[in-house]
Amino acid sequence: MKKSREEAKAAATQRKGQQEKSVIPTGPKNSELLDTLLPDRLVAWKAANKRNRKRTVIDLVNFSFIDHPRQTIAKLRQIAEAECFASRLYINFSDRDVLDIGPYLVLGNMLNNMAPIVNGGQISFLAQQAFAAVGLQELLGMRFNSLTRHVTDIWPYALRQKAPNSQDAPNLAMSPARQEKVAESFGDTINEWLRQLEQPRVLTPEAYGNVVRLIGEALNNAERHSQSGSDGHWAIAGLMSRRDTLESSGVPGNSTFICRASIFSLGNTISSTISNAADEVVQRDLVNYTRRAAAGPNSTNEELATVYALQDGVSCRPTESELGGVGMMDMADFTVDLSEDLGAGLSEMAILSGQSFVAFRGDYARGRRDPVSGRRLQWFNPEQRWDLPPDPNYVMRLPFRIPGTVISLRFGIGPDMLDASGQE
Repeated sequence: MKKSREEAKAAATQRKGQQEKSVIPTGPKNSELLDTLLPDRLVAWKAANKRNRKRTVIDLVNFSFIDHPRQTIAKLRQIAEAECFASRLYINFSDRDVLDIGPYLVLGNMLNNMAPIVNGGQISFLAQQAFAAVGLQELLGMRFNSLTRHVTDIWPYALRQKAPNSQDAPNLAMSPARQEKVAESFGDTINEWLRQLEQPRVLTPEAYGNVVRLIGEALNNAERHSQSGSDGHWAIAGLMSRRDTLESSGVPGNSTFICRASIFSLGNTISSTISNAADEVVQRDLVNYTRRAAAGPNSTNEELATVYALQDGVSCRPTESELGGVGMMDMADFTVDLSEDLGAGLSEMAILSGQSFVAFRGDYARGRRDPVSGRRLQWFNPEQRWDLPPDPNYVMRLPFRIPGTVISLRFGIGPDMLDASGQE
């Protein structure tokens, strides 16, 4: 449905501090993310007097790694390309709601390192409220011409992020010693959200423990796969909202409350990390798996190495952490356990790492316990065989690459997971 003229005007955005005539630098700013998305960025760069003077508009629709990974990363690539030739770029956030926080975390890092060409765009009121509540507005450097003041049915886990090698940064959300506290604050925040409802609710103790462990594992993995030898950039944010109607939300399933959480870490990919593992057994099994499963036409070593790294008991540094090698399967289990609607598409975990994409959903929403070893394994094929290629609908190669990893979660919370007494 098209927005009315009044709604479109009120939802207009503008880049903070953006002047009508911005100074285009003679060359691009150093950015690992932008340079990886667009390897010929330096060659494609145009001087200010040779740039397109017309307004360049990019519409971000179905902007979600969970739902549309190829289309979403292609849009990010399109923005990186526009930086090289456009004088004025307008980005329209065309989704009615925030489907997945992950792409916005990546876009925020991009915009902070791009030439000052973004002048504004359009955004729906619902998405505007979510942006302002979570902190995406600040991350993306946006200023709303008319901000909706009464935010209802949106409960954020505000953005936390850290620049590379900045343990003492003002917006530091986590260091290894603080992971547990941050994870507990996420569980506490969900309970705070639920207590504000008309009928106050809290998570059961078991559900609360699962939330804490889920976020703790996510932070642990973000740290483990950041830049080698340094403490790389990462960002985390979350959001719970009450679904208006099944048709209008754009999110599958029928859960009343929709939770989203994403972590973006800049640096090494999962496949490169596991490929450099010091453990000889891990190296041997990785080689065997990639050779046998590569028989599929859609599988490459990078995607297969990513899948292998997700299995129970696989870790690049097994002696450094008791959690090593179980984190991703724990996260998949917790997401399913927290979801009310296990079979309707609202228990999902999407992993984008390098040029690989893996989706835990549907029949492959979690690992399956091996009866002999007890390990949770997920090979993403109906036979659950390690020597067969994974289903290309769940494991795929993306058209473009990012230098790092995005983990996006989306799940529903329903009455079976909540304690109506208000007591934990």
